[in-house]
Amino acid sequence: MFSNSLKNSLVGILLLTTLSVKCENLINNGDFTQGLPPTWLISTGIKSNETEKTLPGGSQVTFGLDKENFHSAPVSLCFKSSVQNSITSYNTLPINLISGKKYRFAAWYFLKTDSPKKCSLTGRIAIRFKEANSKNKNHFPTFEITTDKWTRVETDFIAPAGLKDALFTLWFSGEGILNWDDVEVKEIHTH
Repeated sequence: MFSNSLKNSLVGILLLTTLSVKCENLINNGDFTQGLPPTWLISTGIKSNETEKTLPGGSQVTFGLDKENFHSAPVSLCFKSSVQNSITSYNTLPINLISGKKYRFAAWYFLKTDSPKKCSLTGRIAIRFKEANSKNKNHFPTFEITTDKWTRVETDFIAPAGLKDALFTLWFSGEGILNWDDVEVKEIHTH
């Protein structure tokens, strides 16, 4: 007879060997340690070569690297908005995936805001197909809002047949300071 603690340990080991996430992050520089992504991958509703825009009335939308608030050292990507309905986004370059494989799109965020109910966080997975006339297949996971702590968001998906590659986006809408860190796409292996 096995004790309950031994049974629980064996079940835990079995679960760990059944589902594991491959360590290779398919997003280059998802931890932002290699510097700010090219500005054309970041959208703040302003010209793509600017990191700051002052709007009428003094409202601002800015982005940059934050060396003081990060999930994993030494930096995170930070958006600051004093515009209530602003929309900012971070986009990846195209990533090659293998049809039929399961993947996880994940990131960590830290939100500081006085109006969390007026904010939203959304992702986008845009699957592009090899056929020239094919339309992209989009999936839009919406993430729960938490404030003043690092929070992980993730969604799993299976790469469909006939895909060419995929693009990934993280959107923030609202007024406040939002940091993204450790953005990743990893293959999930089932054994």
